[in-house]
Amino acid sequence: MFKRHTFLLLLSFIFLSSCATTNPAQNKRESLIYYEMGRNIVYHKDIKALPQAFTYLEHARKLDPSNPQIYYMIGMAYRLRGEREKAKNYFLQAIERDKKFGDAYNALGIAYAEDNEFEKAIQCFTKLIDDPTYPHPDLAYYNRASVYMKLKNYEKAEEDLEDAIAFSNGENRDYLQALSFLYIAKKDYWKALITMNKIAEKFGMTDDIKYYKGYCYLKLSLRKRAENILHSIDKKSPFYKRACELLKNR
Repeated sequence: MFKRHTFLLLLSFIFLSSCATTNPAQNKRESLIYYEMGRNIVYHKDIKALPQAFTYLEHARKLDPSNPQIYYMIGMAYRLRGEREKAKNYFLQAIERDKKFGDAYNALGIAYAEDNEFEKAIQCFTKLIDDPTYPHPDLAYYNRASVYMKLKNYEKAEEDLEDAIAFSNGENRDYLQALSFLYIAKKDYWKALITMNKIAEKFGMTDDIKYYKGYCYLKLSLRKRAENILHSIDKKSPFYKRACELLKNR
């Protein structure tokens, strides 16, 4: 776990003034130190140390007010504290300073989606998808698909998930599982089973996959297959109790 107070690091910079100096290069160097200290707290989700993270990041901002990374990290700190409006404000400030700041657009889109501002969320993710320099198009497609799922626009969600899988070369289990859940939502249980078989082949047969396969078999009136796979779930797994209830209710 991240150590909140790194004694030697603080000692080495105890001479730093609380006010910005007139040397821009020195200000940027000092700002980077405070930024990294705050970022580490946010990155490790150290809730108890969040007040200190805000102190570090605010000092970094005063020393280098043009750095979009600092505004983004302050936004992430507010998001960690559950203050999404403040988080969105800082993500927007980060974007104002860097119009191609992909991570800020992504975080802003997630915040909009969490507040049910779906059109704004879609705009953020579409911005990333349309940017050929953005290095994570799979993530943008996946996040936009998640919004379309909430809107029950399954056709667009399916298209985006297929693109997310393609851009990740099928190496992200979450994308494939989301696609299987989409097929379940559409009641296309055969496609859900096919997708879950791909997950099992690539990542191994886990208890959650067994449970959802069993659910699909029951929906397809293939009770024997459902019983066989549901009974193979580890009794210590949280899915075991759910499997027993599923069979009992069916």
